[in-house]
Amino acid sequence: MARGFEEVIRLQMRDVASPEFQKRHAAIARQGLAQHLATVEFPPRVRRIVDGRVGVGEEQVKPFGIIRYEFDNLREAAYRAKAELEDETPKRSGRLAGAWFFMVAGRQVQDVPRDATEVTIANDQPYARRLLVGKRPDGRPFNLKHVPPGYLEIAKARVAARFGNSVEVLARFIYIEGGYELKNDYRDPTVSRRRRIRPENRAGQPITYPALVLRLR
Repeated sequence: MARGFEEVIRLQMRDVASPEFQKRHAAIARQGLAQHLATVEFPPRVRRIVDGRVGVGEEQVKPFGIIRYEFDNLREAAYRAKAELEDETPKRSGRLAGAWFFMVAGRQVQDVPRDATEVTIANDQPYARRLLVGKRPDGRPFNLKHVPPGYLEIAKARVAARFGNSVEVLARFIYIEGGYELKNDYRDPTVSRRRRIRPENRAGQPITYPALVLRLR
C-alpha cells in the first residue's frame, strides 16, 4: 500500500477566475510536494492522482477538486534493510559488513532508482553463506562468537516490522555472476554416506550467497 501525501488547499473562487483557479491550485500543490520531498531522506517514486485520475497533470484539476500524491517506500525500505544487515553482520575486520550491495534487475547498482519495483541486497563474500548454514565436521552449526545466529532473518524481521504493509521482504540464497566456485566436492557430514555429495556440492559448482529481496506489494 502506497503512502499518501495530502495538503488541504483553500482557494476562493472570487479571488481567481477559471482557468487561473486551476493553475493556482496546481502550482500550490507542486510547491507543497517539492517542500515535502525536500524533507525526505530517500525520495520515493511519486504517483499523481487528480480528481481520481492517475497520471494526469495538476492543471486538469476541477474547481475545488483534489490533487493527491502517493509514494511507495520500497527505496527507503531497501536502504534501511542494508543498514540493518550491516549492523547485524560481524565487524571484526569489517569486510563482511561492508560487502552488502544493491541489485536491481540482476545488476549491481550504487543507488536504488525511484522506479524500482524489486531490490535485492546481497553479499558476495564466500564465508557469508558459511556463517549462516555451514557445518563443522561433527555436524554442529558453524557460528563464531561475535556472529549472531540467523543474522539474515534478524534483519528481515526488523524491516518487515516497519515496512511490511507495503513491501514484501524475503530471505534468499542467490547466484551472483562471477561468484565463487567450489574447488572440491563438499561432503555433508549430517547425511548418509551415499548422499553426502549432492549435485550442487560438486567441484566447479557456483555457490549461492545470502540476500534480502524486497518487492512492492
